[in-house]
Amino acid sequence: MSTTTEAAPPVDPAAQLAAMQAQIDTLQMQLAAWAEAAALDAAERTAHTRKLVWSLLDAHKLNERATMMADARHAQRQAEQRALEATRDRDRAEAELHDLKLLLGELACRPIARRMAVAREVWALAWNTRDVLSIGGRTGFDAAMAQLDILLENEDWDGRPASYPTPGDDPIPAA
Repeated sequence: MSTTTEAAPPVDPAAQLAAMQAQIDTLQMQLAAWAEAAALDAAERTAHTRKLVWSLLDAHKLNERATMMADARHAQRQAEQRALEATRDRDRAEAELHDLKLLLGELACRPIARRMAVAREVWALAWNTRDVLSIGGRTGFDAAMAQLDILLENEDWDGRPASYPTPGDDPIPAA
């Protein structure tokens, strides 16, 4: 028995080269497809990232605008509160000024002893309204004292020149 080995068919180098070239072409096509898919994916990611960045910028702008509007509303509420307080102060001062005018009118019609009593009340009221009172171009406490001088004819109840407490004195004597 003899053993014979069958010989392998002869290999054609051109066919082998053609098969390898086909394999290389297939791999190149797959690689090009993958590169194209990666480029599309990168472009989509870039576009999505841009959209996110613009959305964040818009959100930031909206947040800044909302903060400015909140600050403006707060400032407006403070201004309204100050205006309301100023109106209350003005109304109170006008009421006190009206009382002062009534007392001054009363002072002109009374005898001198009563004039002095009313003058003390007027002085105290003038002290409280010194910020808003205006008589004859003079304002505040000086205006009230000038009016008292006129009403009392510049004389105290006993005929001496009128003298009034200074603004630093306590308008209401201690009991």
